[in-house]
Amino acid sequence: MLSIIYEIIDAVKSRKFSKRIILLYSAIIIVPLIILLLIINSQVRCSMINSLRRISRFSVETNVRKIHENISSVELINKMVNANGELLLFLTRSGTPGASISEDEIIETVINEAVTLERSLSIEPNLYSIRIFADNNLIPERFPIFLHSDRTDFSNVKLWRYNYVEDFFDPSISRNNKTVTTTRRLFNGKRKLGYIHISMLMKNFFPFLYNKVPFQYDYVFQLPPPLDPDEDLQQISNSDIEQVNPFLSDAVISKFMKSYRKLNKTSDGIPTYLFNINNGRYMIAWDTVPELDIVVAHAISLDSIAAELNRVTLISIIGIIVLTVIFFFIICYSTVKMMGGVFVLIDGMRKVQKGNLDVTIPVLNHDEISETQRVFNSMTERLRSQIEQIKTEQQLIADTEMKAMQNQINAHFLYNVLETIHMQAFLNDDHETSESILVLGKMMRYCLRWRVHYVTLSQEMEYIQSYIYILNIRNDYTITLKTDIPAGLADKMIPKMMLQPFVENSFYHAIEPLAHDSIIEISAEEDTEHNRMWLTVRDFGNGISFEKLAEIDQYLKDEAYERDSTGSIGIKNIQQRLTMFYGKEFRLEISSAQGKGTSVRVPIPLDSVPESSE
Repeated sequence: MLSIIYEIIDAVKSRKFSKRIILLYSAIIIVPLIILLLIINSQVRCSMINSLRRISRFSVETNVRKIHENISSVELINKMVNANGELLLFLTRSGTPGASISEDEIIETVINEAVTLERSLSIEPNLYSIRIFADNNLIPERFPIFLHSDRTDFSNVKLWRYNYVEDFFDPSISRNNKTVTTTRRLFNGKRKLGYIHISMLMKNFFPFLYNKVPFQYDYVFQLPPPLDPDEDLQQISNSDIEQVNPFLSDAVISKFMKSYRKLNKTSDGIPTYLFNINNGRYMIAWDTVPELDIVVAHAISLDSIAAELNRVTLISIIGIIVLTVIFFFIICYSTVKMMGGVFVLIDGMRKVQKGNLDVTIPVLNHDEISETQRVFNSMTERLRSQIEQIKTEQQLIADTEMKAMQNQINAHFLYNVLETIHMQAFLNDDHETSESILVLGKMMRYCLRWRVHYVTLSQEMEYIQSYIYILNIRNDYTITLKTDIPAGLADKMIPKMMLQPFVENSFYHAIEPLAHDSIIEISAEEDTEHNRMWLTVRDFGNGISFEKLAEIDQYLKDEAYERDSTGSIGIKNIQQRLTMFYGKEFRLEISSAQGKGTSVRVPIPLDSVPESSE
């Protein structure tokens, strides 16, 4: 078994093609497995999150139900007191001047009513206290039920107060008993009799705030008043509650309060939301209790499902690794067996690449690979015969090149004849003729260097100066050549005969029709921003009409269109050379104004490199 594995590994190492096939088939298997892992993780995650969502909603429903039960208990006591006609009548009569009620009757009534209210506390064990604050100070106080209303300040008292500590007793008695308290006015008709004060301990009214459950946190927020709806939610909490949720409260509360107004309720009435806080995620559900103007919220950390999710991911990864290794060796073994004929063919091709054309591959089977091997053998045989044929053709090509060299020698013969005539004129003191023949010889030599495609800008300018010299000989007026070539651009390489056609066009179309002294300007300008230099040829002749200029522009853009009657002979050839050497973005720029002359700008890259030189 190990020998087979080593054989597979050696075969795979030496074959790039087999590597690609193995990687391809492995990817076909591994990618679906990875996708399956992602789908499983996603489904498990969604299922767990939905489970947390249900738990959070159920907790909110349970907490809200408990609060409603406590509200019902408080309201029951409030209704019982307001329905006690004897008590209301007693409070009314005791405060009326001239009422026929004795002191003993008042004391007896106070005792009896206090006992009745104390019995109510035994009926509702969650209640902490019931107190009647009488406005009439003639009614005697009976602790802790009947008290005078001037014992505390009721001027700005709220309907519901949280974390309330009774301030009308000794603080040492009630300072640790934080309560939820409701205070209501007592009326008999329209007459104000005092206040009813009903309290329940915070841990009995909001028991869920005092229960510590791992990864779960409960909160109660007080809504802002209707007159100031933009005010932030206020958390109802105290030191005992903060000990239950010590680390999460600030982050969750801040995030929840900022987002509360933007979150809409879901269809089932209890909205939920996922918060990202301090590199952790939390599911929060909440509901409102309109009777108390509060919001009850429950948060669950997604860390509670992280362990289970990691376990599922780990199992999936281990499964993928095991299956990948198994499938990899199966694919490698199958590939080596199937591709054996291909490997033989590749070895034969490598030998041919090294120059051995006598290779013949053995054909053992009758499948497609064997057919390829037969074609290879036939190909090598044909190559051997064609090489012999090429050797014969090379001899014919050599003879043709010899004839071309003879033509070149004839052209050089003419140049040498001009040099001889030049020396004869010089020896006969005919210096003008000698100079003319010398210039013509330079021009001929410049043109006869047919192997040179690039020259320096200074060499091109030297040829143009010779051309102008010859023109001035044959005409009875003078053409002046003005140049503005910066020293740093004179040695830049440009395609040969790039400017001369424009000088020739200036002569034939702008200067010769006028037949008087004229000027041709040639300048070079460096454009470092676009990494090019601009060569400009300008004349001061009649110029080109707008229509003719548009026709020339269209002529240059149309690569397939050719004609000789446009008055722009050679321009298209230059544009084609620019495109071939440097790219389509290098375009000639021709501008002209009738009566003022014509200007042609030729772009050349600053870093252009010649293709060949002598």
